[in-house]
Amino acid sequence: MHEGQVERMVIGITRARAIVGGTLLSVLFCGTALGQATCEAYGTVKDREDNPLEGVVVTFRPRGNPSMTYSATTNKKGRYFATGLFTPKEADKWEILVEAAGYVPVKVVIESRTVHKVLVGDILESELPLGAKIPEIAIRPLGSARVDLTLAPESELAQPVPAGRPDEPELPAAAAAPRDSDAWNEALTLAQAGELEAAVRHFEKAIAASPDDADRAATFAKVLYGLERYAEAEVQAQRAIGIAPALADAHRVLASAQIERGRLDAARATLAAAIAAVPGDIELRERLAFVAGELDDSPGQIAAYEGITTIDPANVNAWMALGGLHAAAGDPQRSEQAYQKVAELDPADAYQTFYNLGVLTMNRRDRSEADTRRAIDAFRKALEIKPDYGLAYQQLGYALLGVGDRQGAVEALETYVRVSPSAADVARVRGMIETLKKH
Repeated sequence: MHEGQVERMVIGITRARAIVGGTLLSVLFCGTALGQATCEAYGTVKDREDNPLEGVVVTFRPRGNPSMTYSATTNKKGRYFATGLFTPKEADKWEILVEAAGYVPVKVVIESRTVHKVLVGDILESELPLGAKIPEIAIRPLGSARVDLTLAPESELAQPVPAGRPDEPELPAAAAAPRDSDAWNEALTLAQAGELEAAVRHFEKAIAASPDDADRAATFAKVLYGLERYAEAEVQAQRAIGIAPALADAHRVLASAQIERGRLDAARATLAAAIAAVPGDIELRERLAFVAGELDDSPGQIAAYEGITTIDPANVNAWMALGGLHAAAGDPQRSEQAYQKVAELDPADAYQTFYNLGVLTMNRRDRSEADTRRAIDAFRKALEIKPDYGLAYQQLGYALLGVGDRQGAVEALETYVRVSPSAADVARVRGMIETLKKH
C-alpha cells in the first residue's frame, strides 16, 4: 500500500465534491439551449486483455426522463459514439446500460469535459463487483463524457468454489492478518478502507514521529480534505510545501481547500506559486485557468491556457478553451486561429466542437448581432466538416432568423427536415417553414 492508493481512495470518497479546476461535480448537468442543446458520450469497450469488443450496445438514459434513451454500438475497434444526448431537466444524471451477450462490466473509467474540452472533476476509475451498477454520470451543458468500459465473461466471475475431498477436514477461515502497529501503516490501512475519521489520530502520530516527511503531510491533507476539514487540510498542505516546495500534490490540495472555503484569491496565488515551482505540471495550469474564470479574470485564463499550449502544443482542450476565450474577449482573429488548431489536431470531432461553440454563443444573455453572426459561422464550419449533421442545420436556421435572413433560414430548416426525418420536432419545424414561406 502506498500514498498513490490513498489518493485514489480519497478522490473516490469525495467524488461529489471533487475539484479539478475547482469545479464541483455536483453542479454538472446537461442543459437546454436554443432549440436543443445536446451533450455527447463516447469511449471504448474492451476485455481484460485489452482486446476491443465489437457489437456491444451502450445506452445512456437520463434518470429524470427514462424514456429518452440514446444508444450506440461499438465498432471493430471497440469504439462507440452517442451524440445528441438531451434532457430538459437541469441537474439530470445519466444512467449507463451495457448490453453484451455473456459479458458484464468489471471496470469503468469516466471523465467529463466542458464545451471547451476542459476537464471537470477528477477522472473516475472504478472496479465493479459482479452485478454492480455503473456509476451515474453528469455532463455539462454542451459538454461531453468519455466512458471507457472493461467487460469480462460472466461465467468467469461466477465460478463455484471447488469442494474439498470428502476425507479432507474443513479448514477454518484464515485469520485476518494483524495490522502493523506502526502509526503510518495503520493510518494508510484505515484510509484505504475508507475509515477516514479513524485514520486521523494515526496520521497525527505518524507526522509527529516524522515531522520533516512531506509525503506524510500531503497525504494527511488529502484525507482532511476528504473529511471536509478544509482549514486543517490547508495547514497540512502548507506544511508539506514548506518541506518540499516542488510537491505538486500538496499545492493541488491546498488550492482545492482554499476554493472550498471561498478563498479564490488565495487559491490563485497558491497555484501561481505552484506553477513557478513545478512549471511543467499542466493540471496546475488548468486549475489556475478555472480560478481565474471564477474571478472574471479573462487575461489570467488566457495566460494559463497559453502556458499549457506552450508545454503541450497538441493539447486540444487548451486550444478549444482559448478559442472561446478570445471570442468572448472580442478577438475573432485569435479565436479563429485557435479553433483552426482544434480542427487540425482533432479533425474527426471538429464538427461537434464548432456546433457546440455556435449554440453556446447563441445562448448568451447579452448576445449581439455580431455574436449571432459568429454563431452562424460556427454552424457553417460544423457543416463543412459533417454535411449531414442535422442539428447544425436546425440551429443555423434559427440563427439566420436572428439576423433577418428568412430565405437562408428556410433553406437550412428544410435541409434539417431532409437529413433528420425522424427527429422529434420535425412536424413543428415543417410548420415553421410553411409560416416563413407565407410571409
